[in-house]
Amino acid sequence: MTLSIAGINKAMREVGLADESQYCLTLSDLPDDTFLIETVDLHEWTFHQDFAIELKALLRHGMPPDPLLNQPATFSILSGGASLPMHGVITACENADGNGDYDGLKLTLSSVLWLLKPTRHNRVFVDRSAVDIAKTLLSDQLGDFSTVEVAASDTPVRPLTVQFEESDFDFVTRILANEGVYLHLHQSDTDTIIQLVDDLGQLTEGETPLPLRFAPNAGAGKDDEHVFNVNRHWKSRVGTVHLSDTNPWHSEDLSVEAGVQAFENTGELSQWGANYQHREQGRHLAQVRAEAEAWPAHSLTLETTCRRLRPGSLVELIQHPEFNGSYRVIRVHLGGSQRAAAGNGLGGQDKAFYCSVTVIPADLPYRPSFTPHAPVRFNLTAWVTEEVNDRGLYRVRLPFDDRSDSDGPASLPVRMAQPLGGQDHGQHFPLAKGTEVILGFENGDIDRPVILGAHYNRQSVNPVTQANARHNLIRTRAGQRLLLDDTPEQERIELANPDNANQLTLSAEKDAHLAKLESTEGDLVLHAGRAMTFESGQNQTTTVGADHSVHVKNNQSLMTQEGSITVESATDIEYSAGKNLRWQSREGEMTLRSEGAMHWQVGDGLNQQVVDGDYEVNVEAGDYSLEADANITFSGIGSGSITLAQGDGTLQIDSSGNLTLNGPQIEVTGDTIVIKGGTIGNN
Repeated sequence: MTLSIAGINKAMREVGLADESQYCLTLSDLPDDTFLIETVDLHEWTFHQDFAIELKALLRHGMPPDPLLNQPATFSILSGGASLPMHGVITACENADGNGDYDGLKLTLSSVLWLLKPTRHNRVFVDRSAVDIAKTLLSDQLGDFSTVEVAASDTPVRPLTVQFEESDFDFVTRILANEGVYLHLHQSDTDTIIQLVDDLGQLTEGETPLPLRFAPNAGAGKDDEHVFNVNRHWKSRVGTVHLSDTNPWHSEDLSVEAGVQAFENTGELSQWGANYQHREQGRHLAQVRAEAEAWPAHSLTLETTCRRLRPGSLVELIQHPEFNGSYRVIRVHLGGSQRAAAGNGLGGQDKAFYCSVTVIPADLPYRPSFTPHAPVRFNLTAWVTEEVNDRGLYRVRLPFDDRSDSDGPASLPVRMAQPLGGQDHGQHFPLAKGTEVILGFENGDIDRPVILGAHYNRQSVNPVTQANARHNLIRTRAGQRLLLDDTPEQERIELANPDNANQLTLSAEKDAHLAKLESTEGDLVLHAGRAMTFESGQNQTTTVGADHSVHVKNNQSLMTQEGSITVESATDIEYSAGKNLRWQSREGEMTLRSEGAMHWQVGDGLNQQVVDGDYEVNVEAGDYSLEADANITFSGIGSGSITLAQGDGTLQIDSSGNLTLNGPQIEVTGDTIVIKGGTIGNN
């Protein structure tokens, strides 16, 4: 980088500042000699952080007509004839004391990462790694000010990563630090190169070691680079990092530990719900946390005259009685004043240049500290974008996710909380695409949403409103319905298919209790593995539109306790028994009546028995015929007679066997007539 320094040095001498300027500030639209730097203070130039340089400057050409805020600028330190640039943007500007004809100005030059701090977004990333996300955001947001390079190994793909209510800076640094990756702002001659690294050996600053001798009394010569003070830091650190988590789809124990390599270890850093799915991933995260705890315990602070040190610089400390060795620069704090010769009474109080750096042994890993996202202890709404998968999970779109379905899945597969669940039991009413749901977050982690329930809105009307406020209702998207109606004096339960095609009603309506099972379009089947009992306190009516069949494997009884039984058929009635058929009237009479003919057909014998009383056959109009292929026998076994009567004629056999034939005229006709008797009498 080439600067026009001669004009700056001349102006410096004119206002009584240093003979030669050590610092320069340039803006692309202004001449190189616009600013004369009086004082410089740079705090916390380190990995994974924004830096800020506080400058007090004099303006050679008056105040610029346009505000300087957010303008790209380069601050340079001149050392050994070389210019060491630091690129950034102006983030603060205010008037200050001037000098002679020159106005004074206080400026803050921040790194390009500062541009991420005022920018807050809510974003959703699905199935992407932290490195991939960070590279995309850094390139999109800072592409006009810097370039992005990835030296780190790619990190695991995470099913869901959410940026919520945090700046782009906080989000990027958080997701990278969680994986042990950090940002390094490499200052090239022309711009900042944002490097994503996970190993200090990946830095170009460390390619050539810079030897620095320890010389506590060497003075502060401008070109004499040495270390004049070394401070060792002792601070108690945790001894063990313990991480735990659960994976609902695996039984693996996810508890992992990593030891912290430090001189004094006390206590344990324990984190539950670090959001990892396998032990190997957990071990890596635990090791990253342990390394972030370890390096500060091994750090030194070097005070030096060297102006070339940057985060990542590799230095070789020599000639020190205790701490000789190779070190990596982690943090830089530098500053200085060019007012030493100024006639303002302040020169003697300012140092022309000072620099202190924090270093760690070169072979010790560096990791940035990790601060998890603040727990989300409230709920968010979302919308179902994909219905249940093979595990019963959903994908949902968060309300601030402005991606479309064509951009890929809206989320990881999300579980839905249920009021009932277990190893072999549970409850699940599937949600339809487009359903508004309310989300909670496992362990307060917004990257781990859980569906807590469904919401109603203008498109999904609540099935229970003021109009039916006593209804307890389940209604599926197909129209299946379970209703528990608590309306006073109209209490009922209904279970029904769409359009009430099949319906079970249990009504407790006042004075009209009813239980009804109805199928208006199909069949109705009742099945009991054992006994089935139908009992009616009053009447029972069975109406069949077509045939009615009763199939009984063993016995069937039809009995009334007090009333009669009526069997009526529009056509025939047929009784069929595989063996015997019995009709019995225990106390009263039995009447068989046919408006037409009545036929009795017996395959093997017919026995009619009258226990007590008469037996009467009466043919009102017609003949009485008695026919047998063999014998016909009329036998009386009591004291009565057998009588055949027609008009005035009778044939009678009394109980003694006497036969009396009586009639106005008796005619006996035959080819042969034989009359035998012990006595034959006449009148």
